Amino acid sequence: MRASATTAAARHHRRHQQHHRQHRRRERVRAHASSSSAFVAATPSLASSSSSSSRRREPISTTPRAIDAAQPFDFESKARKKIEKSRTLTIGIVGFGNFGQFLAKRFVKCGHDVIATSRGDYYATASELGVAYYRDPDDFCEAHPDVVIFATSILSTETTINAFPTQRLRRNTLVCDVLSVKQFPKQLFLTKLPENFDIVCLHPMFGPDSGKGSWKDLPLVYDKVSETGPRTTPFAM
Repeated sequence: MRASATTAAARHHRRHQQHHRQHRRRERVRAHASSSSAFVAATPSLASSSSSSSRRREPISTTPRAIDAAQPFDFESKARKKIEKSRTLTIGIVGFGNFGQFLAKRFVKCGHDVIATSRGDYYATASELGVAYYRDPDDFCEAHPDVVIFATSILSTETTINAFPTQRLRRNTLVCDVLSVKQFPKQLFLTKLPENFDIVCLHPMFGPDSGKGSWKDLPLVYDKVSETGPRTTPFAM
C-alpha cells in the first residue's frame, strides 16, 4: 500500500515538471516572436520587404511599351546646329571705313562673328551693325579672329601692317586684303607676316553700290599666296 502511494506521488511530480518545462518553452517562443517583430518594425527596409512579400506579386509584363509618336526627336536639329556652329568664323576687319563696313554687314548677315579695328571712332556704327569694335589693335588681336581682312587704303596699308601686332594672333590665321592692286599687298604680306600664317589676296570686282543686295554671281578675283595646313572651316560670304 505504501509502495503504491510512493509511485503515484512520483508520477504526479514528473507530470508537474513536464508541464512546467512546456510552459517555459511557450514563454520563450512568445518572447522571441515579440523581439523579432519589434526589430522588423524598427528597420524600414526589412519592414517594407516583409510587407511586400506578404502581398501577391504582380506579373512582369514582357510586352514593349509603345513610344508616343508625338515625342520630339531633335537629333537632326542638334546635329544641324552643331554643323552651323562649326562653320561660324570670327572675322576681323582692319580699317572700318565704307568698304570695311560693307564687308561687315555681309559677314554678320551670314552668321559670322565680326570684330573690327580702325584709327577712327567707329563704336556707334559698329554697334548698329552688330560688330565688336576695338580701338586698340592689341585688344583686337587678343580676340583671336580666324580671319583678318585688311580693308585699308593703298597708301596706309604698309604703315598699318608694320605697326600691327601680328604676334598676338593665333598660328594659322588666315590673312586677306581687298586692295584693288595685288602684287603690292602680296609682297608686303610675304615680307612682314609670320610664315605660319595663311595668305589670300582678294579683289572683289564689286563695291557697296553694286553689291548692296546679293553677292551671287558677282566676280571676285583671288590669289592663294600661302597655306600652311588644311582648313576645314569654309569661308562663306
